[in-house]
Amino acid sequence: MALLPAILIAALPVLIARLYWRRLGAGGEWSDDERVYFLRWVWLGAIIPVALWAVFNLGLLGQPVWPSVQPLSAGLKTWHQSFNLFSFTSTLIIISYWAGISFLWLLCRVFGAARGHRDFQMLCGAWGFLLIPLATVLIWVGGWWLLGLTLALCTLPLVHMALNLKPEKKKPAPSYSRAIVQLNYGKYDEAEKEVIRELEEFEDDFDGWMMLAELYATQFHDLPGADQTVRDLCAQPKTTPVQISIALHRLADWHLKYGRDPVAARASLEEICARLPGTHLERMARQRVNQLPATREELEKREAGQPMTLPHIPDESETRAFRALSREQALIEARGAVEALQKNPDDVAAREEFARVLADNLGEAETAVEQIELLLAMPKQPVEKRGHWLLLLAAWHLRHQDDPERARLLYEEVVRDFGATPAAFAAQRRLHLLNVQLRIRRRAPGGGGPPARR
Repeated sequence: MALLPAILIAALPVLIARLYWRRLGAGGEWSDDERVYFLRWVWLGAIIPVALWAVFNLGLLGQPVWPSVQPLSAGLKTWHQSFNLFSFTSTLIIISYWAGISFLWLLCRVFGAARGHRDFQMLCGAWGFLLIPLATVLIWVGGWWLLGLTLALCTLPLVHMALNLKPEKKKPAPSYSRAIVQLNYGKYDEAEKEVIRELEEFEDDFDGWMMLAELYATQFHDLPGADQTVRDLCAQPKTTPVQISIALHRLADWHLKYGRDPVAARASLEEICARLPGTHLERMARQRVNQLPATREELEKREAGQPMTLPHIPDESETRAFRALSREQALIEARGAVEALQKNPDDVAAREEFARVLADNLGEAETAVEQIELLLAMPKQPVEKRGHWLLLLAAWHLRHQDDPERARLLYEEVVRDFGATPAAFAAQRRLHLLNVQLRIRRRAPGGGGPPARR
């Protein structure tokens, strides 16, 4: 049957279109929405038209569309012989039109995303001297049946070359150093103006929004303004689920500390549950909701309790002295831990020791992180152990992988998930120091435009 080789040949332009469609995504990857959109386009533009063309030539809905095709009522063999004569060609014609339209659409998207439109136009002009004669010859020889193939052959090299154009330099990240200087001198109005000035240029910056909201809550004592700023930020489409969780947790902190309002704090945390159902962020928020006092009176009673002397809280770097081992000693330790794990994969002490040797002595931090994540995934582990492991992961991300952002998220997870435990206090202490460091060296994107404070 000629239809099968036609389908196999038709798969080639589909795969090519998929390759370039994917390259248009950020970092060469595409989102789930883009993937669904491409599959839908393949179905609607290629598969369904081929299927409908075959159905309309069965003769079940009237005479076959193609005059030389005999209806199915004349016999299956007769129909197949007449249909098979042109099925190969008709399938390839349909696919060629789909490919031509697809590559033309990709070329339009490349033009829309191109940083230098002049370079794009020069590229198209240069290639036009070669492609226009080719298109003219193809249409002259094959007529309008080859229009799809001609369009595909002329647009594909343009898409390929345009994707390799050197992009424009990235826009510089926002800087809030002037605002921080004004804050240090107690000039809060000037600090607000500096933050808003940056947000007018970088409307999608999460840190700027949060700095503005914190300024309203802590210095201007304008909790309604801070509340509205945070909720506007969470409504922005570019704000990630993690950023939404962080913003609403901080808003809850401000309502408790400055507003003495557990009800408003609970509402902020409940919004996390409503926005992010079924996620670990919802579970973290739910745990904190369950720990909140019901009323302001209950909050004051809790805070009026007897002062408690806390013991020394070791952080993740103090829980065990660093063991300076030679590489030979470290390999012996690692082999011993591996042998113990082969006998009993649930040996917690052996797996933790194996991870420590990998991270601190063998320079294999990524593998060490995987081992600790396996420990965290083991059921029925004590809360103290889980908190300690998360602190350990954060320390390794800082010390071995130079990833302060990931470390900060882990510290915040410990603070929120483990309540008044030594691990939570240690994480809070590390967060204070880390936030100061990140404010200096990190410039991260986020979302929204600056509101005017009233």
